[in-house]
Amino acid sequence: MNEQNGNGQMNGPGGWLDFLMVRFGLGLQPRPVIQQIDTLLSEQVRLLYANLPVSLVISALLAVILVCVQYSVIAPDRLFAWSAVFAAFLLGRAILYAAWNRYACSANQADTHRWLRWFRIGAIATGIVWGIAGVLLAPSGDPGHKVYVSFVLAGLCAGAATTLATDSISAVGFLLSVLLPNVVFLVTEADTVSLGMSAMIMLFLFFLLASARQMGIQLQENFHLRLKAKENESWLRQMLESSPIATRIVDVADNQVVFANNSYIALIDSSPEEIIGIVPSQYYAHPEAYADVMEQLRQGGQVINKLIELHLLGEEVRSKWALASYFPVEFRDKPATLGWFYDITDRKVMEEALRDNQAQLQAILDSSPVGIGWSDLDGKVEYINEKFTELFGYTLEDIPTIQDWYRLAYPNETFRNEVVGEWARKVAIARDVGAKPPALEVPVVCKNGSVRHIIISVSWVGSHRLVNFSDISDRWLADQRDRARNATLEMIATGSTLQQILNAIVRSVEAEGDGMICSILLLDRDGRHLRVGAAPSLPAFYNQAVDGLEIGGGIGSCGTAAFTMRRVVVADIQSHPYWANFKAIAARAELASCWSEPILSSKGRLLGTFAIYHRQPRLPDDAALELIGYAANLASIAIEHYQASEELERQAHTDFLTELNNRRYFMELAETELARALRYRKALSLFMFDIDHFKAVNDTHGHKSGDMVLQKLAETMRQTLRDVDIVGRLGGEEFAAILPETNADEAWEAAERLRLAVAGTEMQTEAGVPLHITLSIGVATLLDESINLETLLKQADEALYVAKNSGRNQVRMAAVTPRGGGENVLADFVKLSWHTVYECGHPLIDDQHRALFRQVNDFLASILAGCPSDQVLKVIESVIDDIVQHFQCEEAIFAEIGFPGALEHSVIHRKLVERAIELTNGFRTDSITVGELFQYLAHDLIAKHMLKEDREFFPYL
Repeated sequence: MNEQNGNGQMNGPGGWLDFLMVRFGLGLQPRPVIQQIDTLLSEQVRLLYANLPVSLVISALLAVILVCVQYSVIAPDRLFAWSAVFAAFLLGRAILYAAWNRYACSANQADTHRWLRWFRIGAIATGIVWGIAGVLLAPSGDPGHKVYVSFVLAGLCAGAATTLATDSISAVGFLLSVLLPNVVFLVTEADTVSLGMSAMIMLFLFFLLASARQMGIQLQENFHLRLKAKENESWLRQMLESSPIATRIVDVADNQVVFANNSYIALIDSSPEEIIGIVPSQYYAHPEAYADVMEQLRQGGQVINKLIELHLLGEEVRSKWALASYFPVEFRDKPATLGWFYDITDRKVMEEALRDNQAQLQAILDSSPVGIGWSDLDGKVEYINEKFTELFGYTLEDIPTIQDWYRLAYPNETFRNEVVGEWARKVAIARDVGAKPPALEVPVVCKNGSVRHIIISVSWVGSHRLVNFSDISDRWLADQRDRARNATLEMIATGSTLQQILNAIVRSVEAEGDGMICSILLLDRDGRHLRVGAAPSLPAFYNQAVDGLEIGGGIGSCGTAAFTMRRVVVADIQSHPYWANFKAIAARAELASCWSEPILSSKGRLLGTFAIYHRQPRLPDDAALELIGYAANLASIAIEHYQASEELERQAHTDFLTELNNRRYFMELAETELARALRYRKALSLFMFDIDHFKAVNDTHGHKSGDMVLQKLAETMRQTLRDVDIVGRLGGEEFAAILPETNADEAWEAAERLRLAVAGTEMQTEAGVPLHITLSIGVATLLDESINLETLLKQADEALYVAKNSGRNQVRMAAVTPRGGGENVLADFVKLSWHTVYECGHPLIDDQHRALFRQVNDFLASILAGCPSDQVLKVIESVIDDIVQHFQCEEAIFAEIGFPGALEHSVIHRKLVERAIELTNGFRTDSITVGELFQYLAHDLIAKHMLKEDREFFPYL
């Protein structure tokens, strides 16, 4: 601050200058520094005053040199006087410069004119002083010094023309003031050199005036250009400052911020003082990203809308995000980089929140228990959740459009068009009318070829379609299996055959899809083989090949499953050792895999196997294993029920002890066979027989032994009679048998074969006591179409009665009365047939045995022919003679072969001969019947002795 002393004068550094400025009427007062108004006048004043110090110094030096050079030719007082005046003017101009330098901050337009006016006065006044020097300091008559003065003034004017070119008044005034006096002086000298010199100076003056004028014009043009640039810069600054987009400019040379608008300062949470001069990479979250940007700019490229993360400059590290664009520019005549930063922090935060929400929504959708799909109105599928892919296996790449989904999920074109297409049409109509779209329950083919049952529901969200896929496969399967189970139970209850039931089970399992082909094999009665129970979808040749499959380890899937009673899974038939013997026929049937489950009863007994085949190699999943277990269980119920029903029926029809048909069921079967024989005119015979002296067995050895005898007898009957023969226990020890398509002769042979088999069966009690059991058999043969079962049974019963009364252990044919009346005769001609099994290998004995068979047949023929008694007696006597002769031959052979039982055998021969003579005598006296004779010949002689007792010596022949 300047202070005023007691005399009213100013003290301080600028006091004297302030006093002079006021004294000379400039009227300027010091004021705070403000921005100077940029005008042409101001620029002229600035340039004039800026060049003034140098001009003053050069002028002073030229004056000193001039005075020194002219000192020898010019009077000293004149030099001193000029120098004093010149110095005064220089000092005045120096004071003027000092004042301007201090007060030039004024933006007042009037002050600027005043400064220019004073400068012009000073410049012209100084020029006049120099012009005086060109006259007073140039010696007349001395050409050298005169020329020297002219050159000094010309040089001075050359410099002045440059420094004063910005103001034409100052330039013209100074040049004319300096050179015109010298030119006039030279002209007045009138010598040649002076005149030439004056002409040169005039030309030089004109040149300087033209040059000054041209330089002034160029200066004005440059000023206007610079002013325009400043205006542009100012406009740019104002634009950048007012821009809501953060902007900063970085000097390329030192990589420092040279400009930043308020938006940028706010973006990085800084201040103007902090931001100018900072290196941008300091607040980039990833400095390498900034380095990449600079490298692209250096290579002549641009960077547009690059997402960057900025770290704020405060103590706490916080981030902001911006879309940045970078361009190479020039700023203040220097290479720079302009950066535009669009703050998207809020959007980024919203995007992050949106992503979080989307992630949460995604997690919710992916954790949804139902499949979800999202598509636009054009049918483009935009989203599917994880459950959708889990359910069906398809990804978004597999089903870019709804039509692609329809094609894959519903490969059957007819179903796709008629069912799914119709549903899609109804959904579109519901949307148009604002109604709720209908749901669709439909099977969907998955990517792996499996089928799921789905309920599809649609809702509209704006112009998008939201579809829910609810998997009801488990429920559908449960319903299907419940229906199949109920249908099976209903078939069981309504008496369907086992094959019908098993076929229905197989069909219901195959209906679950997945390309399954199923079969059920049943355990055979022998317990060693499997029979085809149901396989409707397998080719006939394959079923024929596996029917009767042997149970054993490594014998196919089913044979092994039945053997181990465990599930057997063969994923590839062609490579599995179990199928080595069957892979050719499996390939022919196009079967590639086979899973077999043993069918077990409720008590763990093997019933059969359930098999699932596929046409491609395949391993079962958990659902398939559950399915095969379910199917085997359902088949087990059906088979067990069938077997239980069969067992109940068997028990209802079977004698519990002998397991033969009981009386009631035997009668039913007998009636059926009798009706069939009468209808088709077929032969039929009936046996009735009982065990001889069976009461004695029970009384002697107990009923347990009696039961054992009955069981052994039943076993012998099953082994001896044919499978088509029907045998039943009528009660106690009484039995009956129906022999279809069997005449009297064949019936006699069968009855005799049975009698002999029973008689030859070795039995013993629990105590080890041997038992010898025989049968008495009565045989009746169907001869009359009017006969019924009751009559036939009565005839057989009467024959049985005769057999028992004739000594037991024999077969008797029933006697019938022909339609025309007459005597009782045998129901049909009966004869003894010789078989090679009766031969012993000795020619004589075999011939005699065959002869005795013929003689007994002749005896029977004479009776049936109704021959008189004397003729019959002759036949009997002939037979007895042959018997005696045969016994004698046998005894002779015993002696030859050394048979050890010859004596006992001879005693038997004697008793048989005695019995024959006794019966012959009784026949003569009519004390015995023909039947007793026949019983002796057929049973005692032929069956018992020849066919049994004679066999004791056969090994010795």
